[in-house]
Amino acid sequence: MAMVYLNGLAPFPKDSTEGEIWLERAAEHGNLDAQFTLGTRLMKDPDVTRNPTEAVKWWRSAAEHGYAKAQNELGYAIEKGDAGKTDLVEACMWFLLAAKGGIGQAQTNLADLSSSLTVEQYQEASQRVRDFHPQPVPVLNPVKMDNDTDAPLFNMSSDQ
Repeated sequence: MAMVYLNGLAPFPKDSTEGEIWLERAAEHGNLDAQFTLGTRLMKDPDVTRNPTEAVKWWRSAAEHGYAKAQNELGYAIEKGDAGKTDLVEACMWFLLAAKGGIGQAQTNLADLSSSLTVEQYQEASQRVRDFHPQPVPVLNPVKMDNDTDAPLFNMSSDQ
């Protein structure tokens, strides 16, 4: 629903406010796509007030669950200091994980970063990758079922 409202897909008109509500709720409930999208909107969308701290929070949440696109964005934010401080070893770790997850841009980011790292720093980042274990993805509550019809009950309002 978030993307429906954010993009204005028929029959729903574009409504950024309603879309943001749905997106935040999905992110808060552990939806990794929503966390990544929310982080990206907070960092890069010209129609949204830029908030690097919140963006990094959402990217970190998705990255720690193994979401490769978020790992790449988090690495870039950490490398550039958008996470509060620059940490090249941590940035390298996230780029390595994202590259391992199939993100081509992570390879480019890693190549750009590697000239700034010592051999020891790269080895430390590689060790962190070996030690990394993604957090389990949260299990959402099952859909409530109508006992009479055995059909799912859907609440389409944003106040659920």
